[in-house]
Amino acid sequence: MSSILEVPEDILLELAKDLDVADLISLLSTCRVIRKIELHKSLWLDSLVRIREVERQPHPLSNTQNLTTLSLERLQHTVQQVNRLMKNWRSDNPRPTRIAQLSVEPNQGFFCLTGTPFIVTHADAGGSMSCWDILDGKRVAHLEIPGLFVRMGHQGISGWAIRAYLAG
Repeated sequence: MSSILEVPEDILLELAKDLDVADLISLLSTCRVIRKIELHKSLWLDSLVRIREVERQPHPLSNTQNLTTLSLERLQHTVQQVNRLMKNWRSDNPRPTRIAQLSVEPNQGFFCLTGTPFIVTHADAGGSMSCWDILDGKRVAHLEIPGLFVRMGHQGISGWAIRAYLAG
C-alpha cells in the first residue's frame, strides 16, 4: 500500500473518528476519495460525542436529545457549526457571534440551558429567577420565591449540576 487513498473505506472511517473536529474537517476537504466517508452518519455522531466528552466543548443540542434520530445533514451542520465557533473562540481576536442586551439586576448569577437559546438569571438576595430568550433579548418567564438560593455545582460530562434550595 503506497497511498492513504488505497486504505479501505471502513478503516479510513475508523481512523477519522479519532480526529479532533478541526482535523476531521480538514481531512474531509483533501480529496473526493476521502470525502466519501462524510456520508457515514456514525462519523458525525462520534464527532459530537468527542466534542462534548473529549474536547469538553458544548454544542447547540440538548444533552437529553437522542442524536441518532437526527438527519445526516443536521449532524454535519452541527459539527461544522461547532468547529467554526471553536475556531473563532481560539483565535487571537475572537468575534462575538451575537450580542443581546438583557435588562437584568446587578449581581445576578446566570446559567445557560444547553441546546436552547435560553439563559436563566438568578438573584439570591431577592429569591428570584428569570428565563431569557437570547435571540430577541426578552424575558420569557420570571419567578419570585423568598428565600430561594441557587448554586452551581461541579461540571460533569452531561453538564453543570444546579442546586436550588429554600433557606429557613
